[in-house]
Amino acid sequence: MFPQEKYDIMDWVSYGAQQRREGDRNRLVRSARRMRKNGFSDLDIADNLDTSIDTIKEIFSSQPDDPTLL
Repeated sequence: MFPQEKYDIMDWVSYGAQQRREGDRNRLVRSARRMRKNGFSDLDIADNLDTSIDTIKEIFSSQPDDPTLL
């Protein structure tokens, strides 16, 4: 394998990992918003989604409510 091919493959793998992280984050945001819409408290949302309460508070404080994310 030539050195350039090795780096091209590494770029492709890191790009895929980045896309997975973004997808995981988007799923977390959608789930948290859906749960809040259904009346769950922030603590219950954090507990059910297995994340910290700080992450849940950051989701609701930094992002405006977008109906397309529900």
